[in-house]
Amino acid sequence: MDKRYQVFISSTSKDLQNARQEVSQALLRSDCFPAQMELWPAADEEQFEFIKQIIRQCDYYIVISAGMYGSIHPQTGLSYTEMEFDYAREVGIPTIRLLHKDPFKLLKGSQIEASDGAREKLKSFRGKLMEGRLCAFWESPTELGREVIFSLTDIKQRRPAQGWVKANEVASSEALVEIADLRRQLSESKLHQAERSRSADIPKVLDNISGKVTLFQCDLAEGEEQDPVYAETYQTGFHNFLGKAYKETSVQIEVEASEFAHKILFGFLFTDDLKGATLRAFASNETDPAGNPVKVFMCARAAELQDMFMKLESEGIVKANNRDPISMAFATEYVDSYRWELTGVGREWILANKPA
Repeated sequence: MDKRYQVFISSTSKDLQNARQEVSQALLRSDCFPAQMELWPAADEEQFEFIKQIIRQCDYYIVISAGMYGSIHPQTGLSYTEMEFDYAREVGIPTIRLLHKDPFKLLKGSQIEASDGAREKLKSFRGKLMEGRLCAFWESPTELGREVIFSLTDIKQRRPAQGWVKANEVASSEALVEIADLRRQLSESKLHQAERSRSADIPKVLDNISGKVTLFQCDLAEGEEQDPVYAETYQTGFHNFLGKAYKETSVQIEVEASEFAHKILFGFLFTDDLKGATLRAFASNETDPAGNPVKVFMCARAAELQDMFMKLESEGIVKANNRDPISMAFATEYVDSYRWELTGVGREWILANKPA
């Protein structure tokens, strides 16, 4: 049967676009399916778990290394590219290593790591890559196509893989199930790619939200007023935050609408209530001896948020839920009429971009 192989391509992103394209074209000419997961940066553990799943589905693994070490995982201290390589070795995927001949002498500017620390990490990673038997060196991206074809021919002979065949050539039902699973994986990959693309647009959406939002300061209540009963909605001028009463003051501040939008997305990680999300988003870092914020802020005029929330909703960052019919009956503004929550794209982005 005529087999085809799925090959995972791993590299840093911006500096190796042309290199990845050459490798991908060479794989297609060799009747292989390229899995280019490096186009979707592994911003968190959940995304990296998905990448590991794709690596396990591949027959071979290619890593391209030049002058950049790549984004660092906050817990391991390793780049995501090195973590992908380590995982491919851990699960026994045959690997092809494509190393730039001499990045520290031949590459300049944005093509090479600027800091000494990053260069040391890159040198260490290159040392690890050169421990392998199948290691090729390149200087120009145009050389990579030839190197990939030669390397594939060698590795297929030394490390034959299971591969994939056409459905009409498959004799067993088990193989048909595997093909169906591959189709599902490819469909999920396209969905994740679309979500990553939408997530990449969020900073532009937030930056384009213009205007100001007025907030008034609420201080932690003292004496008898500390009783949270004062913070019930029928007690004018008090707000309940984390089981403590906060009393409104005459102090008002103005913040940029784009800043407010960023912080309110963070607030919606904890609650679907606009008031609670605002209190959470703008709680002071200064605390009393018990650890309670000494002040929080509330939005003075909900009308200032109308265009903002309509924009966030239209861009698929937040969504309105009809969960509060009483509020809807008395609300005069669109924002107050609904409970709000982050979409999957909005939640993923704010988790990776928590406001300062």
